[in-house]
Amino acid sequence: MAYVFQTEGQCPSSWDSTGNSLRVLKRNRETGVPTPRARPGRPRKTTERESRYLLRLCRNGRTKSANTLRAEWLWFTNTTVSRMLVILRLIRAGYFAGRPLKKLVLLQRHRQARMDWARNHFRWRPGHWQHVIFSD
Repeated sequence: MAYVFQTEGQCPSSWDSTGNSLRVLKRNRETGVPTPRARPGRPRKTTERESRYLLRLCRNGRTKSANTLRAEWLWFTNTTVSRMLVILRLIRAGYFAGRPLKKLVLLQRHRQARMDWARNHFRWRPGHWQHVIFSD
């Protein structure tokens, strides 16, 4: 990312009023580098590329559990990660766990009943449908 700095007399309208831009200018004057310094905290166990691979594994096997994805990810990355880390990465990417709804299997008699109903009501006009209440 390229940073462009102007002289102190010129202030672009896109800069915010919270003082972030002034801090960037001050850091640039002090260190000569506008990028932020390293912050404390635990380093990530995996790289962005490895995280993208986890998402690909999830897209290819939508029904796999977090433990299965973790095992496959371990084989690729050769890094031991927890099941919770896999879940959190998937949640951050917009995936979530859920069970599919059970639905009844349509039998031949169900299909026949639907076709009969459709044939009986095929020629109805809007006046007929005004007296019908639909519910789910």
